[in-house]
Amino acid sequence: MAPDAILASQSPRVGRPFDLTAGAPAKLWTEAWPLGNGQLGAMVFGGHPVDRIALNEESLYAGYPLPQGQPDVQGRLGQVQELLHRGEFEKADREVSSHLLGRGQECYQPLGDLSIRFEGAGEFSDYQSTLEMDSGLVRVELTDGDGCRHEREYLASAVHGVLVVRLRAGDPGRLNFQIRLASPHPVETLASEPELQIAGHLPAICLRRSWEWIEAHGDQGKYPEVYDELGRLRPGARPVTYDLTGYPKGLEFCAGLNVRLNGGGDVTVRDDALQISGATDAVIVLAAASSYVSFDAPADCDPKREVRRALERVRGHDYDGIRADHVLEHRRLFDRVQFSLAGRASSPNSREWRGDPASTLRLTEVLFHFGRYLLIASSHPTCRHPANLQGIWNEEITPPWASAYTTNINLEMNYWPAGPANLPECHEPLFRLIEECALNGRITAEKSYGLPGWVLHHNTDVWRKTDPVDNIARTAFWPMGSGWLCCHLWEHYLFFGDEKFLCERAYPLMKGACEFYLGWLTQGDDGWLVTPVSTSPENDFVTPDGRTGSVSAGATMDLSILRELFSATGQAALICGDAGFSEKLVSAGKRLRPFRIGQHGQLQEWAEDWDRPDDHHRHVSHLFGVFPGSQIHSKTPDLQRAAFRSLKLRGAGGTGWSQAWKAAIFARLGEPEKAADCLLALLLPAERNNAGADLGGDGDVNVGGVYPNLFAACPPFQIDANFGFTAAVCEMLLQSHDGVIRLLPSLPREWSEGTVRGLLARGGIEASIRWSGGLLVEASILARSPGFREFGYGSRTCSIMFRVGEERTLRPRDFA
Repeated sequence: MAPDAILASQSPRVGRPFDLTAGAPAKLWTEAWPLGNGQLGAMVFGGHPVDRIALNEESLYAGYPLPQGQPDVQGRLGQVQELLHRGEFEKADREVSSHLLGRGQECYQPLGDLSIRFEGAGEFSDYQSTLEMDSGLVRVELTDGDGCRHEREYLASAVHGVLVVRLRAGDPGRLNFQIRLASPHPVETLASEPELQIAGHLPAICLRRSWEWIEAHGDQGKYPEVYDELGRLRPGARPVTYDLTGYPKGLEFCAGLNVRLNGGGDVTVRDDALQISGATDAVIVLAAASSYVSFDAPADCDPKREVRRALERVRGHDYDGIRADHVLEHRRLFDRVQFSLAGRASSPNSREWRGDPASTLRLTEVLFHFGRYLLIASSHPTCRHPANLQGIWNEEITPPWASAYTTNINLEMNYWPAGPANLPECHEPLFRLIEECALNGRITAEKSYGLPGWVLHHNTDVWRKTDPVDNIARTAFWPMGSGWLCCHLWEHYLFFGDEKFLCERAYPLMKGACEFYLGWLTQGDDGWLVTPVSTSPENDFVTPDGRTGSVSAGATMDLSILRELFSATGQAALICGDAGFSEKLVSAGKRLRPFRIGQHGQLQEWAEDWDRPDDHHRHVSHLFGVFPGSQIHSKTPDLQRAAFRSLKLRGAGGTGWSQAWKAAIFARLGEPEKAADCLLALLLPAERNNAGADLGGDGDVNVGGVYPNLFAACPPFQIDANFGFTAAVCEMLLQSHDGVIRLLPSLPREWSEGTVRGLLARGGIEASIRWSGGLLVEASILARSPGFREFGYGSRTCSIMFRVGEERTLRPRDFA
């Protein structure tokens, strides 16, 4: 089923976003509709006669807390630097891969399935399922083989902390069904009218690597749970192991539900299931919990008790009340922004084969809103943990890339829409992760590096791992995660101006990250400060004399992040009364090696001119200074041209998240048609997009797209491109990174008619914009904080002094 086939007509509520609809039940997980309240996730298949709801709970990760600071970076640093100085890059790679990496991160786990089996004829007709993004509901309607009309409604309430399913039959007494709870993990089932419960525990270890891989890399010593002191597998060892003698068990978990019948019917227990007979209207209320307490504490919370408490809290609330509370809270966040396009391409162009222009515009709107919907559902401010590589939705015990938090692009991309798309509260779970990683990161900084402050490498999990993970140097040695994440703290302040947040929460974390990097930096042979052991995430280079490697000193991305971090922290230090530290950062920032332009006119990815014209790698890490950074802009035209050249050399291909990142960069560079090209690549059905593609994403081929339920493909499913799509659209409509709030800075020709309401700009500005014929009609500007603001439209600007809460209307004639 192609994505454009699942678009419904616009909701009858004026200005509401589109619903997503399907004319048949989901057969695959990537066809099911996602629901979530941050803590609980559900994938609704809407099947008949069996309906599957796949369940997740945010804290369900394998493993347990482990000590940090294991790799001896300090002890091996001199040897790596000497190899780099001699140009022995392959040996440097091997040294880092063999001695400076840790063990793999733990895997995010599925909870299980809620299964509803309906009795009677299995045939059905007049089927439709709908995800209502603006209300956070899934609805299913069908007529069964006996002619009875059925309606189902599903929601995940952040207000009440439960998942709720309502089932109604059009004819009295015709609702007969059986409910089961199941899990891929070992569980015990307890059924007692009208309640059902499963309880079990997760793996103590869940390895993504095979025994052959671990042994080939000499990594046995990193896993004493399954390998003995001689590197031999212990008896009974399994890649997924639930009980380890002498080691803690995995987390315990529980899911429990009760059934409420309105208007008659009976509930009985049958074979560890609940049997409902003769009902007309039934409501299933489900809660789930784990024994997780903290990233560094024993798992001693009783999940059964927490489930009982959650169900008891909603016992006095009927379905209509729970639904009303849920919709009100969901719309409090979702309704802040509206976006609609009504234009058509003025003439045929090379992209029309992707679909007719009207469908393409409509799907662009839908994916923009879908990203906002997913952020609310997977990172609601009431939840504990941020959105991971799959948000909160995963059905595999060993998911792709562990469904972890990958900080060399993916976790950050998840939160790019939080500011501009007006969802600041959804940042809160990410900020908690940063605070917790800073505690473990101080241990890693001290024990591994012998340095002050704190550090995070390129992956973490629910246990807030801060050491490097396993694999090889180019994918795993990257101590810049703390620097990039701290930039999110500063961005939050720039958008919302909360000095209490800045000084009490953000600045101590930013300062701690800077303290580490100030100690990590060394002076290069050219006199500039550089990071001594550096990689450009997941890419490698070839020197002019044919030597290959991935480890060097001072890759461009490292220094771009530090330039951004030092500037932000220096400004925060002045605001928070720490002028001495600000001066220290200003001094260090001036000594960072500047950007360099290479022989192909490109922005160099490494210190040396090693960029290859045929390098079509999915990462564009060296362009961090364009986006999400703010160092390369209209006031640095030479660097802008070099960044554009780099994108051209990278080619048109890439994974889903890579296309989203490129779209945002092109938007910053003032290249709207090329930004639109990248977004259009994400509109393709994933199956069509990925045919014959190299799944590594290194070729000049597009391997992204979306699945039938509009989940983005990396491939496989990875949610960052959904969020990146929304963020890129925001950048095309409104920018504020260089001190000027620019209206419609990268508007493609195809978006000739449209409106957007509620986007945010740095400086506490909320903007609503209307345009026609590709030109600004008017913009309504609301100031949340006082002061002068400079606005730009095209090449013209104007300045306005605002009072708090003041609203102004800008038209083209207002720009000088």
